[in-house]
Amino acid sequence: MDKTEDYKQYHAYPIEMIMYPDHVFAPVGADELFNRPNDFFFAGNESPARRNVYEGLKDSGLKLDWTWTNETGEIPHDEWISRARQSKLFAACDGGGYNCERIYQLIYTGVLLKQKNNQFVLRDFTQGFNCLKVSENPLEKEIDFLKMIIQNKERLHSIYMGGIKNIEKFYSPSFRNSYILQVLYTNNIN
Repeated sequence: MDKTEDYKQYHAYPIEMIMYPDHVFAPVGADELFNRPNDFFFAGNESPARRNVYEGLKDSGLKLDWTWTNETGEIPHDEWISRARQSKLFAACDGGGYNCERIYQLIYTGVLLKQKNNQFVLRDFTQGFNCLKVSENPLEKEIDFLKMIIQNKERLHSIYMGGIKNIEKFYSPSFRNSYILQVLYTNNIN
């Protein structure tokens, strides 16, 4: 759904995916997160938005573990998780649509770096509180903010824990079930 559109006339409501229950790991401590060798991780197919984010970050002085899997195909899942755990942040950028499933699988591995877009979601992540955000073409001030956060162990860890709390509260099966029932009740659908 696009936040610039009015869906009320269609009685349409946003619904998000939920966290992947087999990807729930114990959160890491501030020292472990801060001392990881890479700043960002991304592995996936190329898209215009993903390419733009990459181009904006690649010469920033930040250490990226960024892999395009177009020709080679997906990397093995265990390797994907392991590589994400070697970075402070993981990037979630638009592919074929607004959404990116990485959030629901990698939120326990590091801080979410979310590309800003027009996706209309019920409970979005909040810049500097439970994620970090950059424009599709990252601005210098956004990159400077990322650098500041990456160099601040306590703030980095606080955002990481905020992301985990957000996904557990608003992207859980129980929250989604309650939300669906509330929409049905509000619209007198029995």
